[in-house]
Amino acid sequence: MSESVSEFDIFHEGEAAIHERLGVRESMRDKGSSMISREMSLALQIFYHLQTFVFVGSVDAEGYPWASIICGGPGFLRSLNSRTLQIGARPVEGDPLEDNLRVGAPVGTMTIEFDNRLRRGRVNGVVQSREGGLLTLSVGQAYSNCSKYIQQRKPEPPGEEPVRLVSRGARLTAQQMERIADADTFFLASCHFDNVDEPSQGVDISHRGGNPGFVKVDSDGQLVFPDYKGNMAFNSLGNIVKNPRAGLLFMDFSEGSTLQLTGEAVLEWDTPRLKEFPGAQSIVTVRIKEVVELANSVAFRWSFHKPSSANPRLDLPRP
Repeated sequence: MSESVSEFDIFHEGEAAIHERLGVRESMRDKGSSMISREMSLALQIFYHLQTFVFVGSVDAEGYPWASIICGGPGFLRSLNSRTLQIGARPVEGDPLEDNLRVGAPVGTMTIEFDNRLRRGRVNGVVQSREGGLLTLSVGQAYSNCSKYIQQRKPEPPGEEPVRLVSRGARLTAQQMERIADADTFFLASCHFDNVDEPSQGVDISHRGGNPGFVKVDSDGQLVFPDYKGNMAFNSLGNIVKNPRAGLLFMDFSEGSTLQLTGEAVLEWDTPRLKEFPGAQSIVTVRIKEVVELANSVAFRWSFHKPSSANPRLDLPRP
């Protein structure tokens, strides 16, 4: 039987502050011990072992989070035991993740089966060792990921083109802004560590989804995205409350390219801008510090099948 995190350290102060604001502090304290464990269940170990890619959240030398993806062959994700996860592949050249995977560094991982949105999981921990092409993580948190807002996609034949750095800079190009404005999915990395020994702290990566247009790009290049109602854990937003920084990953699922950015993040609850995002309970604004675009950085390809039934319609007026 997996060891549950005690009710006193399931959620850190940032997460608890949001629970208090929404009136769910007691219910989430009771529910949390069944949501989050300090070790991987057998089912989660098997699920990870079957996957060929994993999303990874990391932190750079300046303390900014980045969201990335690592791809590998079947079995490249392997649990040595319920508290140790091994990743048998390296980040692609040009991804900031390569420099962030220092021994002792906190990381968050997540994997999803896009053709079966109910199969997903998250494992967070600390880099225990890097030897050759093997990255070993000491597990601190393991849990299922919220299945809402995952768009269903079908796997297609993989690509074979070499990875290429398209651009790296401090601002989005016009083409990148258009790409973000058309996105229906991105992956969000956040971090908080007042005390890295507490399992509720470290790095987290999660998915965010909605109908195309749910992420807005302001004229000054700032990104604004909504927070829709999910599992109420608020791992990502709780981190942003305590440490207002975020890393975002946008993927071109059909061509295998990635757009990564990191910057300062602000969580807002009572703002007139909420009316721009029907169904949102809050919004996050990200002021960009750095942008990295890579071509052919993901070996796998997916075609769009159908949107999540949970996606709020963007053309509905906010009550």
